[in-house]
Amino acid sequence: MSLLVADFGLIGNIVVGIAGAIIAGWLLPYIGFVLMGGILAEIINAVIGAVILLLVIGLVRRAA
Repeated sequence: MSLLVADFGLIGNIVVGIAGAIIAGWLLPYIGFVLMGGILAEIINAVIGAVILLLVIGLVRRAA
């Protein structure tokens, strides 16, 4: 898994994870991926967004 996911250290991964959560909070409902309301749905959305962003950054850094 570490071959695909970017590793920025603890603070860097937290910052990228927060950015991914913000992006997912905006993008996922916009494309039609909506979970029922509540804190659990927000956490799931945030995790999905953070993982996707870390994977994308990892693939971009690996290609460069």
